[in-house]
Amino acid sequence: MVILAQINHPNVVQLWGCCLETDIPMLIYEFVSNETFYRHIHNRTSGKGRLSWDSRLRIAHESAGALAYLHTDARMSIIHRDVKSTNILLDDNYTAKIADFGASRLVPLGHDQVSTLVQGTIGYLDPEYFHTGQLTGKSDVEENENRLLEILDHQVVMEATDELLKAACDLVCRCLNQVGGSRPSMKDVTMELGTLRNL
Repeated sequence: MVILAQINHPNVVQLWGCCLETDIPMLIYEFVSNETFYRHIHNRTSGKGRLSWDSRLRIAHESAGALAYLHTDARMSIIHRDVKSTNILLDDNYTAKIADFGASRLVPLGHDQVSTLVQGTIGYLDPEYFHTGQLTGKSDVEENENRLLEILDHQVVMEATDELLKAACDLVCRCLNQVGGSRPSMKDVTMELGTLRNL
C-alpha cells in the first residue's frame, strides 16, 4: 500500500483506497475491464480477435514507460519484481496498466540496488537476482529463455515489416541478456519502442 500510494502514472493500476477495519485488510483499485495482456496475446479471451502488431507494440511501449517511471521518476525507485504478461491489464481502450505490486520493493534514495529475499515468478526472475539476491532496476527487464522464433505469432509476422521484426528481435535479445549490466534500462527500452512505433 505504501508503494502504490506513491504511484501516479496512467499505465499503472491506481490504488483508490483501503479498509483496515476488517480481519483481512482490503485494497480498492481502479477497475480494469479488458483482462490481461497474456489472455489477449494467447487468444484466450471470449469472442475477441488477437491483438494487432501495432497494438502489441503500443502496449509494450506503455508498459516499459510505466516501469521506467517506477525505476527513475517516482519519489523513490520502485522495482516491481514480477513483470509478466499476466500482470499487465488492459482497459476498455486496450491501454496497458501494470498491476500486482505484491512483490515490489522500494530502493532507498542514493542506492541503485537492494539486497532482499528473492521473490517473483520462476521463469521471469532476473537470473542475477535469483542467485545473488541483489535487486536493481535491471531486474524488471524481463528474463526468459531465448526462444523468440518459436513464439512469434503468425499474425505479427504478416503485419510487421522485416525491418521492424529484426529491430524488435534485437531489443528482445538485449533484454534477455543473462548479465544484468548488459541489459538496457527501462528508459532505453521505452525510447527504442517509441522509435519502432514511429517506423
